[in-house]
Amino acid sequence: MAMVRRALLIALLAVAALHVLATAIHRRSADEEEVLICQGRTPCGWALYNKTNRYIYDFMKNRCTCDGDKKCVRDYDDISISSYVYRCKVEESKPTQS
Repeated sequence: MAMVRRALLIALLAVAALHVLATAIHRRSADEEEVLICQGRTPCGWALYNKTNRYIYDFMKNRCTCDGDKKCVRDYDDISISSYVYRCKVEESKPTQS
């Protein structure tokens, strides 16, 4: 039963990833290799967790990547798909202690 749930969840996330890729920007690098850049609210990844203890058992990276000084960081908890959603954000600098 757990394997069926996991397969369904992975299928759901795959469909969601394909849907949000429509907002990714295609950019070509110097060697002409196509690079997908995550834009706007497009997730850069999902950390799948167990519903009962929230133990993360898998991470699914999106096909797009974060641009420039942005990092793929945890944005929010989507309990409907039992996963933490990661988005590209400028990493906040932590204050130094004096």
